Amino acid sequence: MYADVEALLVAYLAPTPGVRGASVDLPQDVLQRLPFIQVNRVSGGDNYITDEATVDVDSFASTRTAASAVARTVHAAMMRLRHTSVGGVLVACQPIKTVADA
Repeated sequence: MYADVEALLVAYLAPTPGVRGASVDLPQDVLQRLPFIQVNRVSGGDNYITDEATVDVDSFASTRTAASAVARTVHAAMMRLRHTSVGGVLVACQPIKTVADA
């Protein structure tokens, strides 16, 4: 059994500077908790040794510019996650793909 990648990332990203909340679900009071990030596993698989998850991390803030700044901060945090462990779970490698601002 593999670790829950959504729970792992929420725990890791919640204390990121500039982020007031993180979850897999958007809370009803999300507007009072901005800036907020939502983490969802969208696909992936395993090779019987490691879990290879693809996750979507969405940033919410009061303006598009603020959401973009949060996204860049979270991106930097994700880059630092590489080859570390979170709660005893080894994060061996995670290529980061970013979607440019639309």
